[in-house]
Amino acid sequence: MGVMACGRRGCEEILCTRTVLEGNRYICEGCYQELLVYKDTWALGTTIPDVRDLIEGFMDSCKGLYAPASGDDIDREFERLTS
Repeated sequence: MGVMACGRRGCEEILCTRTVLEGNRYICEGCYQELLVYKDTWALGTTIPDVRDLIEGFMDSCKGLYAPASGDDIDREFERLTS
């Protein structure tokens, strides 16, 4: 079995089994979970062709950028930005 490193920029996970973009890039479970969080932020008017661009953009983003935040983290950041 070969090493299948995560194709997301900055991710060092190896032995990934899930693929994205029609099997062209591997993605680890942690990055896939972030992708799901990111997907929930997509606008209502997102088109089918936009989906590829959004996934490609995600794969070029830094790991952790779309990590789910807890309510406390969100409240602290909101307070920091509005105080």
